[in-house]
Amino acid sequence: MNVHARYIDLEQARKLVLPVVEQHFAEMGFIDASMVESEDFEGGPIFRVDANVTQEVPASVMADTLADIHTSLRSKGDDRVVFLTARLPGDAAPNSDEDTE
Repeated sequence: MNVHARYIDLEQARKLVLPVVEQHFAEMGFIDASMVESEDFEGGPIFRVDANVTQEVPASVMADTLADIHTSLRSKGDDRVVFLTARLPGDAAPNSDEDTE
């Protein structure tokens, strides 16, 4: 990670990222998406994006979406990593205990 990194605020990041997700996931029945700031396993700053869709998202679409998200963020000087998840109806919510039972 760049020690001189600049970070944009969450609202500005949402305005950049969420339309990219909606565009890429439209054919998979995009419903909505949320985005939060978080930390990676080493305590570094990241974004977590959870998208709700009606159909599975192919790996190639996930990869293309992440590439476009990172390009958008870097165009504003933000080099945070993005963790992107596509959830189908009925999938456990983020941080849910449902997946540990």
